[in-house]
Amino acid sequence: MARKRIDSQCLQARELAVEQELLESLLLLDATYPWNPEDREFQNYLEAAEKEMAWDELLDEISISNAFTEQLWDRSNAPETSNTTLNATSNSPSKQKHLVSIQESLASKFAALVPISWLEDIAIRAARVAAQITNISAATQLVQCTRGLFPDWAEEDLQVLARPFAYAMRGSAVESTLATTKHRDWTTLSEIERVKLSLAIASFVLAQLENTQ
Repeated sequence: MARKRIDSQCLQARELAVEQELLESLLLLDATYPWNPEDREFQNYLEAAEKEMAWDELLDEISISNAFTEQLWDRSNAPETSNTTLNATSNSPSKQKHLVSIQESLASKFAALVPISWLEDIAIRAARVAAQITNISAATQLVQCTRGLFPDWAEEDLQVLARPFAYAMRGSAVESTLATTKHRDWTTLSEIERVKLSLAIASFVLAQLENTQ
């Protein structure tokens, strides 16, 4: 009987300690968090929190961009894939330097908008197209860069969407597409929005690769 009484007292003491620790935590939280929405301190707290979140998002984008650049650069230097990557256009030091710049620009501009594997696929297809000797239209080049990503789409339909990115309005078409998708998650984009964004990426890569010829 005495042992049961001791066990009961120990249990009560433990529960009391837990309750006291919880109370202290709540008091500490109450002391550090400005609960009154009308208080200036509360506004300062929110502003600081928003800045911290924005900084975290920026770091995430930089991390994604760096990861993409490293992956694409590794594949560009792999001997067995040298004819199907951005290295396909040239092996000269000056052009290699320009290709590194293209990879970095591509990553910083698009890596936060589309899956890394998707972006890498478009870049590699664009390098293949740029290395072709055959003379094909700009719209057809863009279709070749993206067709494999949209197997259910007819080539004629892709051609229609590719035209604005292929000719004189190329730059404005790319920026317009970016403006409509910049702050949206890839998973929320419609199929046609994904096609347009993919064409914009292909257009950007091909335009950059033209300067390496």
